[in-house]
Amino acid sequence: MKIAQIANTHSAIRNPQSAIPKEVVMAHDDVLIRVVERNDVTSPFAAVDRVDYQPFGVKALKLAVWRRQAGPPIGPLWVRPQTYPTPDARSSDARLWRVHGTADSDPDLWVVWGAGDEMGFCVHMRENHGEKAPAPLTTTEEHPIYLHLIHRPADPQQHLLASKTLTLHVVDADGELFGQATISLTVPDTAVNPLRPLWQWDPQAGASTIRLAGAQLPRYVSRWWPTRQVQYVDVDGATAAFLQQLKLVYQRDAGGGERGELTVWHGATKLAQIGGELRLPLHDYRLCAFELFQFPDGQRLALRLYFYWANLNFALEELMAFGVHTPAGAAEMLAQLNAGNFPWAKREEVPDLERFDLLLNPANLDVKFVGSDIHWKEYWSVVDEGQALDARLATKRDIPAVLLQVWQTRAKPRPVRDPLAYGLCDRVREITDPRCPHRPLSGEPLQRRLARAERETHVLCPGCQTYFNVQKDVSKAPGAKWGKHAPLLKNAAVLEDAISSEVLEG
Repeated sequence: MKIAQIANTHSAIRNPQSAIPKEVVMAHDDVLIRVVERNDVTSPFAAVDRVDYQPFGVKALKLAVWRRQAGPPIGPLWVRPQTYPTPDARSSDARLWRVHGTADSDPDLWVVWGAGDEMGFCVHMRENHGEKAPAPLTTTEEHPIYLHLIHRPADPQQHLLASKTLTLHVVDADGELFGQATISLTVPDTAVNPLRPLWQWDPQAGASTIRLAGAQLPRYVSRWWPTRQVQYVDVDGATAAFLQQLKLVYQRDAGGGERGELTVWHGATKLAQIGGELRLPLHDYRLCAFELFQFPDGQRLALRLYFYWANLNFALEELMAFGVHTPAGAAEMLAQLNAGNFPWAKREEVPDLERFDLLLNPANLDVKFVGSDIHWKEYWSVVDEGQALDARLATKRDIPAVLLQVWQTRAKPRPVRDPLAYGLCDRVREITDPRCPHRPLSGEPLQRRLARAERETHVLCPGCQTYFNVQKDVSKAPGAKWGKHAPLLKNAAVLEDAISSEVLEG
């Protein structure tokens, strides 16, 4: 029996001892796991038994992990797939260079997490001089866990979608098992022919062109507040016309520094340019994902750009998988990656994931918004009008700009937990379209609407199914920490009322 099937109400989850019948007590069940649905507002309890993955894309699996009962400290503890071996960059076994697990018996779906922790996603972390450090568990408090499900079949065009299972273990530093759960990762019910990225490598140009093909696109799913199910809608005529002109050009080596550059085009109009710490393996082994969502307002599209680091080193066949290298070329590249005092495994933070959500209105591409993350916070910005987004994954020379961006995303007068659920749709409309057709408050000025929303609880928009509410609690501002791969927006202004609280708080 799956551990989380033992509970059936949210109140029982909050009181774990009373929620667990004696007959389901297991040998390794000191720690329990459940799936979290968005903010636990729309669906206060979801059994750990069935979660949609995102076909041909990336979706966070958000879990809550907690001790069955308080007692002497245990841990620190980490959550990771049962398929995950302890990595070793010095091993001759290439399987031990992978800092990711997979679904059970299915290498097409990777399970990756961030923060550079090779043990897994740490259940409880504590601030230590501005850094997050693993800490033991002493109470029955729930801790949010984020594992990223990356669906990356070798041939997306011919791939047939199928459901999978994922078995998770909760272990300590010695590998002792304290809890486990098995989750069914299902194909979304409405996914018949979803959009998928198709790559075309041009060795003469030294670049790959990526286009999105398919007849359906998913409704927007937040990174840190995902829904258990993914809903797909048909690509209508306007979106199909937009897709015909949309392409991503990934220049493998943009300037001879062993770093690439990704540019997003709509016809001859440049929409975004991403540079910085995009070293060659991210292109050559396609350690990136590109997805298009329908935004909740039904008018805008969200292009999500993901980059991830999940390998301490690379096997020749991995670098040759997509035709970029010959055997000799792959061997030469491996030698370069591992040369000097700072080979790939020491230079890069592994594992890690970073993303940009580029929010577009096909009817007016001059106005763009972008969502990203810094220091465990999601934040949204408006790109300078009429300009293409200019963004980077920070290198060492970008440290001052990253520190400034951290300061800009500190606690503001109206921090929100999940920007999408608590007003992002309305915030976007305030700039470009002041009259929301769904909200009864849409005829009022923004400040009056905010004041009224503060007196109400969870004002649900029947059109976009997001909440319009402003939380009163102010999260503590993070320390100024710079880490590898930090997203940096060069020509975008932060929206002060679209900054989340720290996602490690839930």
